[in-house]
Amino acid sequence: MINTSYINSCFFYIHTHSFFPNKYNNIYLISLNVFENHKFTDLPPLIKKNQLFLLIRSKSCIKVKVFISNNKSKLYNILALARPRTWIFALMSFFLGYSLTNSIDIFRMVIGLIIFAMITSGANLVNSYYDRFEDEINQPIRTEMLNAVGLKNMGFLLFGLYTIIMQLATLMGLGCYIIIIIAVLDSIFYSAPPIRFKKNMLLGMISFTGAVALPFLGGWLINRSILDLPPIFYIITYFFFTYFTVKNIPDYLGDQRAKIKTLMTKVSVYEKGVYLSFTILLTPYLFLLFFISTNLLEEKFFLLFAFTPLLLVLLQRNIYHKNNPSKLERLHTFGFLYAISFLNVILVLSAPLTQSIIWIAFSYCFLLFVMKIKFMDSRLEESQGQGKV
Repeated sequence: MINTSYINSCFFYIHTHSFFPNKYNNIYLISLNVFENHKFTDLPPLIKKNQLFLLIRSKSCIKVKVFISNNKSKLYNILALARPRTWIFALMSFFLGYSLTNSIDIFRMVIGLIIFAMITSGANLVNSYYDRFEDEINQPIRTEMLNAVGLKNMGFLLFGLYTIIMQLATLMGLGCYIIIIIAVLDSIFYSAPPIRFKKNMLLGMISFTGAVALPFLGGWLINRSILDLPPIFYIITYFFFTYFTVKNIPDYLGDQRAKIKTLMTKVSVYEKGVYLSFTILLTPYLFLLFFISTNLLEEKFFLLFAFTPLLLVLLQRNIYHKNNPSKLERLHTFGFLYAISFLNVILVLSAPLTQSIIWIAFSYCFLLFVMKIKFMDSRLEESQGQGKV
């Protein structure tokens, strides 16, 4: 039998030392140490070690962060699982698409923003429900939050959420209504079986791109035709398509365990996966160059090339901190802010100036608010600890 008191004594040690790179952050070594101090005769060594690793990996996070699920209300946990900071992509895209039609109804603008925020929330909640297996490694605290809410309660919540979305969609016109139906299906089946787009790398990238492509189309089709889409739609769609390759870098081990096919899990060597991911992330700039050189976009869009040095820094940091999961999660946040800033600059260069200023002020104030509130997001930098890759 495992001496649980001894394992429990390791939990706090694991957490308090998980932020020191290279020396203490490898939880597998800690669990191996526990294993070597006990006698197991009923399981093969590899199974024993892996099971103990998973036990310690999840429990260390749960014990330190247990107050989240025990001392916070279900509503608080639901909000954290809905991940408000990720709403900004869909909101910005809808705002841009609607603003470019040059005929804005404030009522429809507000209802559209609410709808696409709710669809993004639904996507995150469905994802947390069906990703419980890989989140035992990637984000154990997310699994704990889900358990605190209750799987049955989550099912009722999602049913109510999508019912409200479809009711509100009737106020947006036929074109936008059709796009909202597609967005709802995309938000569900990105994670949910039997389709589960994210199980296939290409389908996952296409489905993920819907987070910005579909809100833009929803806003555009309120007043305009799909046949006269502006060139900027193709830029932001392809940009988000490539962003998918880098957002999963911190989730490499959990995705590999769950047999989710991302670029990182398809490439056997971590460094090669990172280099390839960032190479793909640079390709939108070639796309942008083509549009400018053919006069489909104005020369002012060259301003976007100012972001390229930041990508090179992020690439170098992801390689350097490959064995430090908490640093990788911090870099994930920087990558998120890069994507938001790239899209916001496009908004400033494309939409009317007054509307752009209003949106920029709103978006960064919103992000500052939700990112400064502790545990407002179920993806926590402190909770990482996957060990060496």
